[in-house]
Amino acid sequence: MKEQTNRETSFNSYRKKRKEFLEEVIRRYEQQLGEKMSLQSRRQEEVIHRMAISNASRPFCTTMMIGSVLSKDHSSIVHYHKEHKPMLMHSAYYREQFRTALRIVDESSSDMNIQPAVLGRTGPNLDGQIEIISEIILDLEKVLDTLLENKKKSRQIWKDALEDIALQPESAYRQGRRKFPDDI
Repeated sequence: MKEQTNRETSFNSYRKKRKEFLEEVIRRYEQQLGEKMSLQSRRQEEVIHRMAISNASRPFCTTMMIGSVLSKDHSSIVHYHKEHKPMLMHSAYYREQFRTALRIVDESSSDMNIQPAVLGRTGPNLDGQIEIISEIILDLEKVLDTLLENKKKSRQIWKDALEDIALQPESAYRQGRRKFPDDI
């Protein structure tokens, strides 16, 4: 009986420490934002903030813990996790907020001496976390490559367009009223 009480006390202490950790993450995140988050709002910006915190905190806490602190049920947190990869691929704003949340989670976990939860079969395991982080890094590298390639193509399109303008007899460049940037 006493062993069970000790286990319950230990588990309650664990949950309390994780809840305090999440509250600290939210406090620091809001401090970074310069305003308090609305936990009930459906505005896309507010949802993205909750998603970023939720997904960055996931290695440290269960969906139930995250949901209770964000005033959501665990299915909302599961949905945030499911939408994480598409949001990383297609939303620059989400990537920025997730990066901020990751930094804050990392700093908070170090300051509070909180380690990622390795909960066996029912929770996130370390190998799974490493695999997911590796996939995120690879996905972000692909996004970066695409953005850099698009930037290069865009510059070439503008350069070609400017050259075409310069070849027109009526252009200000041809008449000498303007100079090309290289001529200045």
